[in-house]
Amino acid sequence: MTPITIIPQPHHLSQGRWNLLRDNDGALYLLVQCEASFVSFERLVMLDEIELEDYRGLGWLSLQHLASRISYFATQYADRSVTGERLQRALEVTRSGSANDS
Repeated sequence: MTPITIIPQPHHLSQGRWNLLRDNDGALYLLVQCEASFVSFERLVMLDEIELEDYRGLGWLSLQHLASRISYFATQYADRSVTGERLQRALEVTRSGSANDS
């Protein structure tokens, strides 16, 4: 057996590609900047019970992992993707810089 050295990539260690948002009803959402081939897009996903449990136990690490999964496996999260007015509000809040104010 041989140990494998894993070299962390900068984009795996920063939060710059996702934001955690709380809606007025208390639900938590992850807004992720996804990239697929030559296309970049945002995907808003409401955390389910398992993801909430992971977040409560592992914090930032669980969100970083989930954001990476959403970005790399975007089609697997397509049916959970939140669109419309809620997505627009999430984009407005994060672009205005007030996402981290609460």
